[in-house]
Amino acid sequence: MDNIGWFFLIFVAFLTAFVLLMGLIDRWTQPKTSYEKWLEIELKRNPDYIDWLRVANNGKDYKLGLRILRKLKKGKI
Repeated sequence: MDNIGWFFLIFVAFLTAFVLLMGLIDRWTQPKTSYEKWLEIELKRNPDYIDWLRVANNGKDYKLGLRILRKLKKGKI
């Protein structure tokens, strides 16, 4: 490859890494929604609520519930 080809390849790789990093930073800095706060309290009070989340609403919030339970077990919340 000539110099322009290498520059373009490095430029595209840099832009891709930059966009992915910005997406991660955005996800990490978003505050919790009121539903996430309520779900956290409910799972802390009743961990078996996760079974209902699997069935309700086609399991839409099941992964969120699992993530919250994992944090509760590690003691991060």
